[in-house]
Amino acid sequence: MAINEIELRSEVGIDYIKLRELLANQDWREADLETSRIIFQIVDTEDYIYPEDMEKFPCADLQTIDNLWVGYSSGHFGLSVQKQIWLALGGSLTSQTPIDTLSPFYVKFAKQIGWLKEDVVSWDQLDFSLDAPTGELPAVWGAGDVMTSGSEPFISAWKRLETCNI
Repeated sequence: MAINEIELRSEVGIDYIKLRELLANQDWREADLETSRIIFQIVDTEDYIYPEDMEKFPCADLQTIDNLWVGYSSGHFGLSVQKQIWLALGGSLTSQTPIDTLSPFYVKFAKQIGWLKEDVVSWDQLDFSLDAPTGELPAVWGAGDVMTSGSEPFISAWKRLETCNI
């Protein structure tokens, strides 16, 4: 799908024009913040995304967010990109137990996408460019320090991608 063909659909009345403009201008930092703002607005919270929040997340909105990130980054960023990396490394979307941030598997995943280097990477330390590791973004909506937020918000989003056939 060409980026000019990405439909800005929302089941809950979200306006995606600002996110589209930020991504079109490759303003990855501000686009990450805008993505966080949108996700928190949809789930009606200000601090943390729980699995039950993502279980009811509107599919059209999840599709729009992912299509915008994947499209404007030419497949470099996006929730579906992160999900594919997780699965390629041997991760599971069926586990009922959140993966501890110190588990060897989560550490491997976090290193792969740039959320962990020698130490925990705070959001401000991410590389907001196409030189960043594939899958690094979007990241902020999990928590301020992407590693310390744990896997729960992200895995629940990736599970929702599956449920929504994205």
